[in-house]
Amino acid sequence: YQFMIAYSLKKFIQALVSDRSVSNKVSKSSASWKILIEELPTILKSQASISDEYLIEGSVGKGLMSETPWLALFDKTITKSAQSGYYVVYLFTSDFKGVYLSLGVGWK
Repeated sequence: YQFMIAYSLKKFIQALVSDRSVSNKVSKSSASWKILIEELPTILKSQASISDEYLIEGSVGKGLMSETPWLALFDKTITKSAQSGYYVVYLFTSDFKGVYLSLGVGWK
């Protein structure tokens, strides 16, 4: 499953670069949105056997595309939002040349 996740992360970055060259606005019909919001969470849930105790959510931005898109895994007993608590998160670099698996912390 690691290869599927790595492949989809790379595919997301390529799609994001392509989508941003057309428009800086977030579109649910864009390839990057579909990969980050629909494809990657599905792959993580099924291939990594992630239970319903966790919420997987990503963001390419609200209105305009974010400088640093992310995909987070929230333990529902701790938080359901990137704004509070702590969570595991894939953070994409602003130059879209890489991705980091990090521990995120939100302060609301």
